[in-house]
Amino acid sequence: MLVVPLSSHTVAPVTPHFAEVRGRSWIWPDQLQGPMGPVGGAHDRQMRLWLHLADGRVLALRYANLTSPDDRAIAPAVAALAGDPRGVRQGLQLPDIGYVHVLYGAPLAPPPAIDPRTGRIQGNLFWSFDLDGAVIAALSALRGHKFFLSLRNYNRLATLPPEQRERRLQALRRFPALVAPILLTAHQYPNCFDGQRHARRHADAAVEEAIDRGRDLIGALARHYGISRGLVRAPLNAVYWEAGYEMRRGVLAFLDALPANKRPHSAAELLRDWPALQSYFHLLGEDGEDRPLPPVLASAHACAFTKGWRPTWAHIHARHAPPQRALRAAEDFLEAACLEAAQLARRWRGPGRRRMAAAWIVCHGLIGLLRDSARWHAWRPEQAACLLPDLDRLILPAILGRHEEKGYVAEELLTAADLEWEGVEMRHCVGSYWSRCVAGERIVRLRAPDGRRATAHYCPAAIFGAGEPDWRYRTEQLAGPCNAEVGDDLERFAETIAAMLNVPERRAAREAAVRFEAKRHKGRLLPKTPGLDPEGSRRLKPVLGLLGYAPASPEVLLIAYVAGFEYHAGPQLEAQGWRLAAGERLRLTPEPDNPHDAQAIRIDWQGHKLGYVPRPENAPIAAALAAGRPLSARVAHHDPDGAAWRRLEFVIEEDGV
Repeated sequence: MLVVPLSSHTVAPVTPHFAEVRGRSWIWPDQLQGPMGPVGGAHDRQMRLWLHLADGRVLALRYANLTSPDDRAIAPAVAALAGDPRGVRQGLQLPDIGYVHVLYGAPLAPPPAIDPRTGRIQGNLFWSFDLDGAVIAALSALRGHKFFLSLRNYNRLATLPPEQRERRLQALRRFPALVAPILLTAHQYPNCFDGQRHARRHADAAVEEAIDRGRDLIGALARHYGISRGLVRAPLNAVYWEAGYEMRRGVLAFLDALPANKRPHSAAELLRDWPALQSYFHLLGEDGEDRPLPPVLASAHACAFTKGWRPTWAHIHARHAPPQRALRAAEDFLEAACLEAAQLARRWRGPGRRRMAAAWIVCHGLIGLLRDSARWHAWRPEQAACLLPDLDRLILPAILGRHEEKGYVAEELLTAADLEWEGVEMRHCVGSYWSRCVAGERIVRLRAPDGRRATAHYCPAAIFGAGEPDWRYRTEQLAGPCNAEVGDDLERFAETIAAMLNVPERRAAREAAVRFEAKRHKGRLLPKTPGLDPEGSRRLKPVLGLLGYAPASPEVLLIAYVAGFEYHAGPQLEAQGWRLAAGERLRLTPEPDNPHDAQAIRIDWQGHKLGYVPRPENAPIAAALAAGRPLSARVAHHDPDGAAWRRLEFVIEEDGV
């Protein structure tokens, strides 16, 4: 028997010494160079070998001690792997041969038949007789960022009994978007270096049994993904579309929340708006985890696309393009809505931004949210300009300061006033990012030689090593005037600034920025930014009704959770069965000599210290008590099973109002 030769491969007749091998191909390391460089970490000079065995399996091996082909090394490896049909072993230690890596994450065929970086077929795949063409076709149809045409997946299908193999191929062809993540490994990339697969499949015995028995596969898939049978049968799932497994579950739950006539009709239609959809998920905080959608979120999905999938996105593209930027800008509008909700309810913290987003969409739709956000962004800079004289002049520690390069200028904005002026001049919402800058984020003003402007937003992430942690800044946002796109030259300059923020010499400056402490002045250092515009305030009312945030009565000054509850007498009392009823009286005691905060106000119950009024809100309460105004405190809600920081909620009221 002879194998079919491929150019640049060393191929020889199969000898009786290893008659169980149908075909083989030795590969030199330089043949593993992909268009972007070495594939799968293949920086070495060690030989690779592809084998097609009589039992149908295809193996790829990397011999650590071979730098030239040697057929004597084949039989011992084949014998060692004879008892490993499931492909569990990732390496072998063979006498007189040394260590052998088993490359189950490698492409089914060696280069040049398959591009080793993408896994796509480039030429004649059949380097050996009797490769299973139907399996190859099914795996090749799964196109995306993931890599499916691997030895692992081929062996998983090609070695099955004929009837079982055919049923699984039918299931893959009928429901590729749903079946592939269950039956196959979605590799991160082709790995020609070691036994790691860099991915896993999400096996489900019930789905596999339904496929193999030919019984109610639609029902099994519906149960596996937690979706309706109608969505399983939808045309968009008849073509493979790329998404991580958890993200896929989130997208399917989202699609199931839409009426059938409002969904995308095909995978191509879904993927066309994929970046915008990801921004929509980020806005709502839908992370795709395996849990039921909250009712308000499921309602938000349906209300977001009442016009239908394509009409909704077409409208957003026409009025708020690009959608990703409009959805990102809406986050700042929603933060202002949360702040106003907290003020109306006299709470020190409003509803979460993601809950506010879902409720706003339920009341006004996705298009209504973006329209309200655009109106607020146009209104806000005009209001902010008149507030500038009152801003505190706190100066944040600089990381970069000012930098000039070939006519391009970058200037780090380190005061609240500078940040506000940037928002006014550029007509976007960066002026509201002061609290983020206090926490370590950085805003940098960019200017090109021809006068074009851009604003860059950089966020830090902790990097942990052997010593103290360091921080690395990445570009979070880059926007021109009115949130417009910027030119390629300013994008390159922004990345240059990111690299300069991260040079080793600026480690101490990065640490100073991230660890900057302003908690003592938190409430007084934040700019007095405006809340919603008048129309936004009017449209907020039904949203608050949906969230259960009714405006507080005039006598209420504050509703908040006791700060530091877990560090004082509360947990010990709870352990004895103690529980406070709503309306129970509490005592407020100022502590002007408190070493941590001169505005501190202690909260007691019958001589037991429970904690303090939260620091960001204690200044006006302390001032009222110092002025002799009659204030009283009472329990609003006590939940012994709640999180430590939200066990005991209290209300402070002014008596006689």
